[in-house]
Amino acid sequence: MDGVKKVNSTNKQFSVTFVMEVDEACNVLSTVEDAHEEDVRDLIHNIFHDIDDVKFHNLNVRER
Repeated sequence: MDGVKKVNSTNKQFSVTFVMEVDEACNVLSTVEDAHEEDVRDLIHNIFHDIDDVKFHNLNVRER
C-alpha cells in the first residue's frame, strides 16, 4: 500500500466519494447559495454523529 500510512492495526480507514442529488425544494439546503457545500458536509457529518467509534478526517464536499 504505497503512500498509505497505517495509524493503528486495529482501525480501518475508508475514503468515500459519491454524488448526491438534492431536490432544491427540500429543506436540506439553506437559503444562502454559498453555504450549500457546508450544508451537505454538515448533513453527512450529522448522519454518522451518533455512531460510536467512527471519526471523520478530511470530509470534503465540493459542489459540481
